[in-house]
Amino acid sequence: MTPTTVLTHTPAWVFAVLAALLWLGARQAVPHRLRWRRVVALAAVFTALSALGVVRKLGAGVVGDWAALVWALGWLASSVWVARRALPAGVRFDPRARAFVMPGSPWPLVAMLGVFGLNFALAAGAAVHAGWLQSLPVALLLAASLGAFSGWWVGRAWALSRQMQQARHAVGRGQPAI
Repeated sequence: MTPTTVLTHTPAWVFAVLAALLWLGARQAVPHRLRWRRVVALAAVFTALSALGVVRKLGAGVVGDWAALVWALGWLASSVWVARRALPAGVRFDPRARAFVMPGSPWPLVAMLGVFGLNFALAAGAAVHAGWLQSLPVALLLAASLGAFSGWWVGRAWALSRQMQQARHAVGRGQPAI
């Protein structure tokens, strides 16, 4: 099966999802405000899509079990790594607006397209050659990558929650918000 054949047999809704992700990512590439609900929703949605891609395409059995473990390790490592890093300059929580003031960044788009692209690769790989996904090295690489991309969202939410708590605590003590 050629790449052209894969694309022509791809359902239209997949391209609609890609367009929506490009639009959402482009919105986050410029300064914007972001409510806590959206932070949590993005982390939850991309974690779920990532985990479902591994479970549905790599399935049960030895390869699927190892892939699930490696996905979880990639997710955990990425979450902790991102959460422990300093937030980009200019990120602050505005308690009055109950929203984060975010500078523009390409990283949300990269993380969105990472999860989308790897899920697309899993689906296309299964359509072209189902045995390809039962190769342990391929399955582990895809699972680790999906875990890391979705973990980025959770780590960012974790770091932003600390920022929000610090800002609320400062306002409670009569200090200006962080």
